[in-house]
Amino acid sequence: MEYQPIVPPVGTKFGNNRWEVYSPKIGRVVHLYSDLEYYHLLKVEMDSEIIDFCEQPMKIKMTHSHDNSYSIPDMITLDRTHKFTLVEVKHSQQLEEPKVKKQISIQQSWAKKHHMRHEIFTDEILDKRFYLSTWKQIIQSVASTDRKSIEQYCQTILKLPHNVALPINKILSQSNDDSDKTLIAMFHLIYEGRISLNKLTGQLSRNTEVTIHD
Repeated sequence: MEYQPIVPPVGTKFGNNRWEVYSPKIGRVVHLYSDLEYYHLLKVEMDSEIIDFCEQPMKIKMTHSHDNSYSIPDMITLDRTHKFTLVEVKHSQQLEEPKVKKQISIQQSWAKKHHMRHEIFTDEILDKRFYLSTWKQIIQSVASTDRKSIEQYCQTILKLPHNVALPINKILSQSNDDSDKTLIAMFHLIYEGRISLNKLTGQLSRNTEVTIHD
């Protein structure tokens, strides 16, 4: 991606909770500045349609000559159709604040001028807390495992029936010798979009149902 992250020096007041998280999708450490930005990263990482992204990608200045206002979007993403999306991460209660409205307006005008989409990511994601904890578990597993080392387990899983709900127990039973590697392989396939998690109403367990796609 042509964009590079703007990383404020440590010790500045920018952000209320800094995170440094390795992204297996783009192969580097991502700098984040709030818990909500971290939750957004989890969502981006688990979206197989997004192929690239950059956090804090640019400083956008207000177009009016007598206004020195600017805005730094929280992220820009690129999807498989080569479409860019500018993203601002905010808590819902902040959206009516004049300063936030102005920041979003600056971003939306810039995105429109550059033929990009603009999205606002809010704390509504917290309603999916079971997904958040599961996404975190999957991403950590993917980041710490060489994909080639579990390829045979991936291929065994992909031979199971497609487009039907299967409990994780069914998948793990395909490998009597190493169910741990089979689970890791399943996580990789979920991350790649080859397997989808069906509706989570609780923590991920062996009874959780997933679906393998063609």
